[in-house]
Amino acid sequence: MPDNTLLGRCTVALEEALAPSVPLTREQSTAARRGVAAVLEHLAAEIVVMHQREPRLTVHELARTLTLEAAGELAGWEVDA
Repeated sequence: MPDNTLLGRCTVALEEALAPSVPLTREQSTAARRGVAAVLEHLAAEIVVMHQREPRLTVHELARTLTLEAAGELAGWEVDA
């Protein structure tokens, strides 16, 4: 039965990005899941801080910010530190 949790779906996305045509070993899959869990935990904290700074932040604005960050990385755009 597929893991239809947010963590499960994000882990599948990570695994597909890492090795689209090669299944990961059980150990690699476990490491990917733990990594995704850590990212989700950090992302939750970032969202709380973003909302504290801008209480009127909408779900759509947050989604747009996340989408633009991901798109820039996938496109290979340089990010100003």
